Amino acid sequence: MAVPVCVDVAALPFAEGAFDAVMAMHMLYHVEDIPAGVRELRRVLRDDGTLLVSTNSVTSEREFMDLLMACGLKELPVQDARFSSENGGELLAEAFTDVRFFEERSKFVVPDPGPVVNTVQSMRYSLEAHLASSVTWEDFLFRVADAAQDVVDRHGALVTQSLSGVFVCR
Repeated sequence: MAVPVCVDVAALPFAEGAFDAVMAMHMLYHVEDIPAGVRELRRVLRDDGTLLVSTNSVTSEREFMDLLMACGLKELPVQDARFSSENGGELLAEAFTDVRFFEERSKFVVPDPGPVVNTVQSMRYSLEAHLASSVTWEDFLFRVADAAQDVVDRHGALVTQSLSGVFVCR
């Protein structure tokens, strides 16, 4: 039975070659030293082991991000650009000889502004520092709710394209 642990990916407390498979799901863009984290993931895998890494495209959910920009963000957070579907293969190839990417394209269709506002609220930790100086967090949420309602009224739903995928590394 698998037991989840929370550790620093750049200093894993496991023996070399300890695992047949390792998963790094939507997390490498949060790692301070991504190449060190990738080397550690390689180290704890057996020679014939497999690493699965999921991530987003830097262009994912562009319609949603455009709405946020129109509501008072002065810039978008760039953490996803540090490890994305566009550059992840190159970063993983430093430690793995066989890196393959499987893209997933989907879309979110949101016919009610409530979930849009809830999602933005859950992203406060990464968005608030990027607000224009004249915009408070509360004002930003109000603007998002108003803009999302406007989109729903005009188009029936907010539709945004999600681009993500999984790297399979051996």
